[in-house]
Amino acid sequence: MLVIISTAMLYGQQVGFKGLVTDTTGKLPLKYAVVAVISKTDSTLVNSIRSNIEGKFQLENLKQGAYTIMVTYPEMADFLVDINLTETSILDLGKIIMTSRYHLLEEVTVRAGKAIRMRGDTLEYKADSFQVAPGANVEALLRRLPGIEIGPDGKIKAQGKVVNTVLVDGDEFFRDDPTLVTQYLKASSVDKVQVFDKKSLEAEFSGIDDGVTNKTMNITLKEDSKKGLFGKLSVGSNGDGLYSHEGMVNKFNRKEKMAVFGISSNTGRMGLGYDDRAKFFTNTQSRISIEDEDEIMYDMDFDEGYSSGIPTSTNMGSQYVNKWNKDKQSINLNYSYGRVQSIGWETHSGSQLLPDNSIRASKGNNNSVSLNNKHNAIAAYETKIDSFSTVRISLNGLSGETSSASYDYEESKDGMGNFLNKSNQQITTNGKQQSVAGNFIWQKRFRKIGRVASLYFEQDNQERTSTKLAETTNFFYSNNNPTADTLNQLQDNSGKTNKTRARLTFTEPISKKLLLSSEYTWSSIANDRNRNVFGQSVMGKYDDPIDTLSNNYHFNIRSHIPGLTIQYKTKKVSISGGSKINFSELEQVNLNLKETVIRRFNNYFPTARISLSLNEHNRIEIQYNGNTSQPSIEQLQPLRDNSNPLYTNIGNPNLRPSFNHSLTLSFSKYDFKGNSLNVSANWRQTMNAFTSKQTVDQFNRSVTQYINRNNLPSGSFFAFFNKTLFKKASTKSLNLGIHINVSSNGYLHILNDQEIITRQKGLSVGANLTYFKYNKLMLQYSFDVRFTTSNASIGNIGATKMFTHTHTPKATIYLPWKIELETNANMQFQPANRSFGNARNIVKWNASLQKKFLKNDKAILNLSVFDILNQYTGFYRSINGNGFYESSNNYIPRYALLSFIWNFSTKL
Repeated sequence: MLVIISTAMLYGQQVGFKGLVTDTTGKLPLKYAVVAVISKTDSTLVNSIRSNIEGKFQLENLKQGAYTIMVTYPEMADFLVDINLTETSILDLGKIIMTSRYHLLEEVTVRAGKAIRMRGDTLEYKADSFQVAPGANVEALLRRLPGIEIGPDGKIKAQGKVVNTVLVDGDEFFRDDPTLVTQYLKASSVDKVQVFDKKSLEAEFSGIDDGVTNKTMNITLKEDSKKGLFGKLSVGSNGDGLYSHEGMVNKFNRKEKMAVFGISSNTGRMGLGYDDRAKFFTNTQSRISIEDEDEIMYDMDFDEGYSSGIPTSTNMGSQYVNKWNKDKQSINLNYSYGRVQSIGWETHSGSQLLPDNSIRASKGNNNSVSLNNKHNAIAAYETKIDSFSTVRISLNGLSGETSSASYDYEESKDGMGNFLNKSNQQITTNGKQQSVAGNFIWQKRFRKIGRVASLYFEQDNQERTSTKLAETTNFFYSNNNPTADTLNQLQDNSGKTNKTRARLTFTEPISKKLLLSSEYTWSSIANDRNRNVFGQSVMGKYDDPIDTLSNNYHFNIRSHIPGLTIQYKTKKVSISGGSKINFSELEQVNLNLKETVIRRFNNYFPTARISLSLNEHNRIEIQYNGNTSQPSIEQLQPLRDNSNPLYTNIGNPNLRPSFNHSLTLSFSKYDFKGNSLNVSANWRQTMNAFTSKQTVDQFNRSVTQYINRNNLPSGSFFAFFNKTLFKKASTKSLNLGIHINVSSNGYLHILNDQEIITRQKGLSVGANLTYFKYNKLMLQYSFDVRFTTSNASIGNIGATKMFTHTHTPKATIYLPWKIELETNANMQFQPANRSFGNARNIVKWNASLQKKFLKNDKAILNLSVFDILNQYTGFYRSINGNGFYESSNNYIPRYALLSFIWNFSTKL
């Protein structure tokens, strides 16, 4: 018995190792080298430390077993050694001599094959360590990587954060559609997947970390995959008018990459990546740009005719990327074209409680058709003048046209069911947009470490024109007696925006741990907006000017912005603070009345940030930001827009800038096994906020204008936890993700001269479970439970609480004879409440069956069925204390699609 107890005690004791890291000569110690401990059983990271200022390291409390010790240091080749810890003493590895990466000796061996490793701040996955089905794309590979998630909408998340940029061998590749890479490149072509936080442009300029990062993924290809022609073509139809065709062709020749893609569909798919609608209907100019906190909102908000209906779309694009002269020069060219036609309908209803306790209930419907065309061209060139200086030039051109027609009916009643108004309206719009933008960036790093200078210059010109024809017939009821009112008017809008900005930044190291960054920015933003409104004359033409609704307005803001930031930084602690001061002059000119108003403001942008690295993978951050926001030209222009007499807007030229406070506390932790924890809490409040002042009359007509008023404080808490329950990287894995989101928001608006405070609170809890077994199946299940409350200070109408829960199961089963079955469902449940008398329970179930054939599985025949239960309806619900709202729009009912897919590749 005593022997057994002694053996057990010996087995349970912890062991460790120590050593010294030096340079190639073996004399100079290398401080802060990364020493990682990797399990030889499953190639996962067990622990890691850094060497101290003397190059020494010691790690204890390890379990007995076999490990690989990997030592990494910038500009040095990785050092790897296998050890077997069986004794209770500390194993002395002695002196570890690192070798320069540029002068590798033959006897130095760098071993490959580790599934996950860390290179500096970059998390790196070895692709071949995670098996996927033959012919699978990069997206299938990403689903296998611990800590990486692919959402139902195609969004990629790494350690709980959305990946916004996907690179190929370090180059941007169709930057507006990051998932083009994941859908069309083959997993078998990938060597490594790297994930890192790319710093903001300001941080690159100054060398001082501002805490602003962009989660970025880099797909590095195998050498034999960097030269060849490959792609994918797909045609699909249901035989009854529905179709979806797409394709992409790539030609890679080492560092030269060319690609073209196209898609044509009437099933609702508008692009190859996610967020397609947002990217098409907004100005997604892909260029480097520095945004100052007080930048004027110069988009002119012309009606682009967007319809909520089902789109018929054609999108295409091309890309050319190349590097030469030992990578000192590079070019990136991109062109895209999109055409979207949409036909839709919508029904809506809602109720509002007024301060006098009266109720306004409204409902209506809308039918619309729209057509949008957009061309976008981008060119970027970079050259490294020498080892210290870099110049980047970027140009962007955009041209677009829009047209739409909508037909609306709306009616309102009081709380007793008596009519207040009825309205029939037809609106036709046509618009054009053009813009040309460019910027120049020069960066220079000096021989003195930490000394950096940069110059940025930007020029942006935009021009838009639009016409809007509104024909309205309204009936207003008094004692159930209607009075008719008609409105026929034509709005002719035109506008220009010219923006010029220059910024100079210089950073100087005060000591090894202190950096001082100074900057100066000059900017000028000129906005011209001309609106001419015409009524219908007796001859039936729209040539009768309405001066009270017309205006020619000029708005210009000129700014001088000096700034100073200081940072104290060690390997574990980073503390920075500073402020910018914006001396702004706002010139507002009413050209019709020949009135000029000049206002001057001094705006402050204080910042403070503390970052504490507990160890290599644990970090705590506290950050405060204060910034000023200027009102938009639409909010300022002293003009009444009554194109819809039921909802009139009036500009307010006396609006002042608002000031925003934001305080964030965050904690992050992750390891190479795929386990991660991200927690953040945020508090924010806006002083002098742009608050709506609304007046509703006895006919339920509203007039809205923005005024300045201090907003209410808001806060949120978010936590995300990811755990790899068990993993054998090459064949199977089980992963669990859990999230919780708590929010408390306060809103303020003025209704019929009474201040209304609305407080909303929300709780969301959810989880995601993924199981994978190579060549057998993949199972995924996620759910989200949401509970919200909303209360208004004047009282509430309908429900003050709303409960919803959503479930999303998904399964992929690999059958014999190269057949794959995939099925998924989106199940949404929303019980009835005081506001909505009927429950909304919808199960949208989809399934597909595909067969692979031909050599190397290049051909695929796929049969997909969408909304098998035919239950989907496009609807939206919301509650807001003194009001609630519900809408439904059109959708494509159950349909099947038969597709033929051909994957091709040719070596060059």
